[in-house]
Amino acid sequence: MSKSLSKTECVVLLAHGSKDPRWRIPFEQILSAVQDQAGEDRVRLAYMEFIAPTLTDVARACVERGIFNLRVFPLFLAMGAHLATDIPRQAEEVRAQFPVLKVEVLKALGEDARVTRLMEQIVLEVLNS
Repeated sequence: MSKSLSKTECVVLLAHGSKDPRWRIPFEQILSAVQDQAGEDRVRLAYMEFIAPTLTDVARACVERGIFNLRVFPLFLAMGAHLATDIPRQAEEVRAQFPVLKVEVLKALGEDARVTRLMEQIVLEVLNS
C-alpha cells in the first residue's frame, strides 16, 4: 500500500464486527492514528456485520463527498470464508449499488509477512519472559 492516494480515493479498513463494543477499540485507535496523519477522507473504517458503518455506508458517504475510488483493506489475519467469498460479495454489492465507484479489494493484513514476523516476535517474547 505504498502508492499515494488521490483526493478521490479512500482506503477502507474492513474489520469483522462484533456485538461487544470493546471489540471495536483497537480498530478505532488505528483509524484515529491514521486519520491524524493522512486525513479523514483518505481512510475510513467499516465492519462486515453486527455494527455500523458497513462497507455500503462508507461507500455512500464517499460518493457524497466526491470520492470515487475505494481500496478495501481487510483487517483479517488468515484466509477463510470471509476473505474468499464474503468480502468479494460485499464489494460486488457496493459496485452494483454505486456504479460510479471503483472498488478494489486489497490483500488482507495477515498476508503481509511483516505481520507474521511481528506475531512470531511477540510469541517468542512471551516464551522468554
